[in-house]
Amino acid sequence: MDDRPILIAVTDKQKITCKTHAQFWFAYQKSILLAIKEKGTLDEMQYRRAEKKLEIQFYAGLKEMQEADTLRDKF
Repeated sequence: MDDRPILIAVTDKQKITCKTHAQFWFAYQKSILLAIKEKGTLDEMQYRRAEKKLEIQFYAGLKEMQEADTLRDKF
C-alpha cells in the first residue's frame, strides 16, 4: 500500500499565501525543510537555522495580520 497522500477533490479554490493561510504555509515550508534534511542536503545546524528563520517569518506574519485586522475593525 502506498502511504503517500493523494488529492481527492478541490472544494474551494483559494490562493494560498503566507498572508492568507499563515499556519498552513508555515507547516508546508517546514515539511520541505524536513524533507531536505532527511535527504542529507542540510545538516542539523543548517536545518535549525532555517527553521528558526521560518518561525521568525511566521510570527512576524501573524503580527502583521493581527495589526491589519485591528485597523480594519476601527473603520
